[in-house]
Amino acid sequence: MTQAKLYARSCKALSHPRRIRIFQLLARHPAAGESCTVLRQTLQIPETSMGHHLGVMQACGLLGRVRRGPVVRVELTTFALSSAFRALQETAGQARITLRQAA
Repeated sequence: MTQAKLYARSCKALSHPRRIRIFQLLARHPAAGESCTVLRQTLQIPETSMGHHLGVMQACGLLGRVRRGPVVRVELTTFALSSAFRALQETAGQARITLRQAA
């Protein structure tokens, strides 16, 4: 998968309000990810919907899941998002330079 596709997936993963809420909760309170059940109950998201949203976020590298017996811990791995935003900033900076040169 190209870097552009990975960046697009990271941005798309945060384009849904429920995924934004999951991201915000885990960023502010990492302990909320101690179990998917606690996370789901805290955000009042149905179980099937929670699994889908966590899967989307995991597929693009925004979070990781670790199974410990019957409990699944969820953790943010912000590397994917950080690198996507850094690439967008660099692109925007290059675009400004190109626009200045054209003017």
